[in-house]
Amino acid sequence: MREHRMLEPGDRVLLAISGGADSSAMARVLARKRRTLPFAFELVGCHVVTDLFPRNEAGEAWLDRFFAELGVPLRRVFIEASRRLGQQAPTCFTCARERRRALVATAEAEGCTKLAFGHHLDDIVETLLLNMIHCGAIAGMPVRLELDRHPITIIRPMCRVKEAEAKAFAAGAGIVPAQQRCGMGIDRRRASVKRAIAELAEGDDRVRDNLFAALGRVRADYLLEKARGGGLGEPRDEDGGTGLIEDRWNSSRPARGE
Repeated sequence: MREHRMLEPGDRVLLAISGGADSSAMARVLARKRRTLPFAFELVGCHVVTDLFPRNEAGEAWLDRFFAELGVPLRRVFIEASRRLGQQAPTCFTCARERRRALVATAEAEGCTKLAFGHHLDDIVETLLLNMIHCGAIAGMPVRLELDRHPITIIRPMCRVKEAEAKAFAAGAGIVPAQQRCGMGIDRRRASVKRAIAELAEGDDRVRDNLFAALGRVRADYLLEKARGGGLGEPRDEDGGTGLIEDRWNSSRPARGE
């Protein structure tokens, strides 16, 4: 949190609450931080619901009670994603894009300076490998990202928490997953990468930590010439995008293969 300046005095933070255990665990931890950090900041939760899939009314009611107990206001935003997509079939990317647009708009309307996501260490290293395998680039999820088009900074406070740790904390805290039911099934590419990392980590519990650490220890002198500053620059798509899995905040173009 200190290293990446995720929280600063006077911040108003919008918490992106999917209804899953990870984002709810993040909300509980940050609510506690208000009592222990030596400066003041505000929290607002935001749960985005779309018309693409059936609503989880029981889960929404649980989230209302949970945030009331935390003393954090919760906004619920409903978006007509099907109208925006038109004849385009929904995908994981298009659903995420519409939700993130709603989150950024809500953050601006609420006067927030930060937008916090509950992505954990496993999410980040899986994205690193997905970008390497499917996009030909070394890139993960930035733990702090200042948006070009909006006066908001994205933060990922759970970036060094492993998925198993987040799930264990959530279970101990009585957190109930309350997501909207998804009709698209699992993301098969991410699931295959998750399995591969799990197999590698069977004999070495440092594997996930080492993959995360690699994002901050890039040895440019052992990479291709252009990565050392002698090449022609980063390859881009015809519309100017890089094609990365997480290069979506300042582009409306989907990542390759999605």
